[in-house]
Amino acid sequence: MSEIRFTPRELDVMSILWRNGSGTVSEVREALDEELAYTSVLSALQTLEE
Repeated sequence: MSEIRFTPRELDVMSILWRNGSGTVSEVREALDEELAYTSVLSALQTLEE
């Protein structure tokens, strides 16, 4: 089995999801320290889903 590696942004998103159990794009976006566009967070979540 190959090791999963996250980019820094993906790790930030995953940390929020692990802490909260789940979250919408808006919820994750609000919880991030960095202000990102909705579509940036959406793209990160879509990449992680794959």
